[in-house]
Amino acid sequence: QTVAKMVERMPAFQTDNVGFSKEALDMIETLERKLSEREYQTLKVTQDLESAQAAVTERNERIHDLCLQWEKSTQLLKEARERDLAELHKQLRHLEEEVIPT
Repeated sequence: QTVAKMVERMPAFQTDNVGFSKEALDMIETLERKLSEREYQTLKVTQDLESAQAAVTERNERIHDLCLQWEKSTQLLKEARERDLAELHKQLRHLEEEVIPT
C-alpha cells in the first residue's frame, strides 16, 4: 500500500484514465516485495541486536559479581595476612624479650 500510494502520484506509471499500466503494477509488486524483505531483515537485525545487548548485559553483570567476589577475597586475604603478621611480631617479641636473653 505504501509503495502503491507513492507510485499513484507519479504520472509516468499511469495510463490515460485507466489507472496503472502492467509495467507499473509489476514494479509496484516488486517494490512491495523488496520492502517486505527489507522490513523482515530490519526486524531480524533488531532482534539480533537486542539478543546481543542482553548477552552483553548478562556478561557485564557476571563480571561485576566476579569483581565483587575478587575484592572480598582480596580483603579477606589481606586481613588474614595482617593477623598472621601481628602474631609473628608477637612471637618475635616474646623470643627477643623472654627466650633469647636467658
